[in-house]
Amino acid sequence: MPAQIGELQDHLSHIAEGLAGVLEELQENLAGIHPAILSQGGLGPALKTLARRSAVSVELDLRAERRPPEPVEVAVYYAVAEAA
Repeated sequence: MPAQIGELQDHLSHIAEGLAGVLEELQENLAGIHPAILSQGGLGPALKTLARRSAVSVELDLRAERRPPEPVEVAVYYAVAEAA
């Protein structure tokens, strides 16, 4: 029995390493993908969508003269999404 446990531990370690690699690759691939509403509608509609999905009450005050550059929109969107 102990020899079988050692083999099982090795096998599980190999699986865990493989899954960690897959997760890292998935995170790298998703880094360049963001919701269509952000691309098409901009930050305002995207944040409103996040606010509607929030488990806590959210009040948005969105005032901007023009749409910010895409990298800024993406950064703000993900910061808000992570905070929700």
